[in-house]
Amino acid sequence: MRSSSDVLRQLWLLKGIEACLGLFLVWIIDVHHGVPWGAALGIRDPVQVFGLGTALAVAMIAVESVLVRFFPEQWVVDKRWLHPLDDLPRFHLFVLMGITAMAEELLFRAGIQRIAVDLFGLPALGISATAVLFAFLHFYSHKAILPRLTILGIALAFGWTYWWTANIAVVAWCHFLFNSLPFVFKKQKTVNL
Repeated sequence: MRSSSDVLRQLWLLKGIEACLGLFLVWIIDVHHGVPWGAALGIRDPVQVFGLGTALAVAMIAVESVLVRFFPEQWVVDKRWLHPLDDLPRFHLFVLMGITAMAEELLFRAGIQRIAVDLFGLPALGISATAVLFAFLHFYSHKAILPRLTILGIALAFGWTYWWTANIAVVAWCHFLFNSLPFVFKKQKTVNL
């Protein structure tokens, strides 16, 4: 079995590669053709970023919490891979979750999704294809059925949100909150016991 430090090292490396690939795709799609980085990434309107991004994350966490109550435990419980993150200090965890969210959104939404939408000519097909790829690449870390279905639903929500807002920061903020809030509450619950 791999040590926690090996898992974390591999996770940092993977997220760095994802961020570089995402930035490279944005450069190829837009910046190389004269579009400024800010316009290419659609970073604007902090109210939209924090308001819509937070509302969407809270809604997704609420839906997931409700679903967990209706499915059998073997469909829900998934303890496979997150154990190395359990012992991280909160600051380290937040930095890791922030980089993860930005790296994945740059790669999947700002890069691959835009290429897929152009390739297929229909937003629904491009967004769906990107969501399936995103979910498939996350399946390695989840064995239970519900987390796998949830990841696909989340990927679709991220994709449509990016399509609607054209603002990568909204989706990255939502992704960050969705990933990190459960850890915060889990740590708080542990501390209070």
